[in-house]
Amino acid sequence: MKFYSSINEKNQDQLSSCISSDCFIDDFSFPKPFRGKQEAMEFFEELVKSMGQNVKFCVENVCEGDGHSAAVNWHLEWKGRKIPFTRGCSFYEFIDEGGRLVIRNARILIESPIKPGGITLSLLKNITFLFDEFPKGAELFLEKPYAIIQAAIRIYGLFLAPLINHVMASYLKLLSNMAEFFLLVVKIIIKIRNLFFK
Repeated sequence: MKFYSSINEKNQDQLSSCISSDCFIDDFSFPKPFRGKQEAMEFFEELVKSMGQNVKFCVENVCEGDGHSAAVNWHLEWKGRKIPFTRGCSFYEFIDEGGRLVIRNARILIESPIKPGGITLSLLKNITFLFDEFPKGAELFLEKPYAIIQAAIRIYGLFLAPLINHVMASYLKLLSNMAEFFLLVVKIIIKIRNLFFK
């Protein structure tokens, strides 16, 4: 609980004392994990900044596992009100470092705002069909799943990336600019309201 209260209180020193020097934080929302204390702390500093002054973690359940491990269900709240699509579950492994338990490994799963529902089951059905029809191919894939992904990435990089990356970068920049503009408009409205309606 000290870990979450450190984030809620924006206490970087206390937060740092909860993380091991060789920690591994795998937040499934990000393309790659954060390795080592420096990367982890940079991630948590950005998280704390993103939460602003009124967003807090609310821990729902803590389940202790075997040895030094635990699972935590949580969600985010703004001024005590639950924020939609912010439920998450984190799995932690701890080690003894200098006489205290600190986080060495963490896996963080966050609720997706997109709910594919039956599409997921349909995809699973199609994959299992392909595995059953082509068992040798399935075995090769399961032994080295990243080999196929890397081949697909190479093909993508050669043929599609130049076009798609440019379009996506432009789209993401546009969304970012729109969000900043919207925030600016809201701030201006608040200032005008405060100026005239004190």
